[in-house]
Amino acid sequence: MVDANKCANYEIAKQCFDEDLEFRVRTRRNRLLGLWAAAELGLSGDRGDNYAKSIVTLGIEFPDDKAIIRQIVGDMRASGASCHEYAVRSEMDRLSRIAALEYAADEPDSPSKAA
Repeated sequence: MVDANKCANYEIAKQCFDEDLEFRVRTRRNRLLGLWAAAELGLSGDRGDNYAKSIVTLGIEFPDDKAIIRQIVGDMRASGASCHEYAVRSEMDRLSRIAALEYAADEPDSPSKAA
């Protein structure tokens, strides 16, 4: 017989793990996106890093990607660069995959390292 309490605890633990993993990958993606946007804006060194950090902070404050997209598009247009929302979304998608792969590679217990 299966213990209902163990099943409930497992489901809660799994949900917490999944949410934490999603947050970590999304945060990593936002950092990479911020670095990409900084390069597009001609920002390098500390200025580029600070811009990337501001994108990460924005992503934490507003979990919806719309705020990040709006910020990057606005910053690029203000700098005179041509930028469309779809280009930022496309880069977000590409960087999401990279962030997930990087996160998996950094985790000592990840399934990809078990092989």
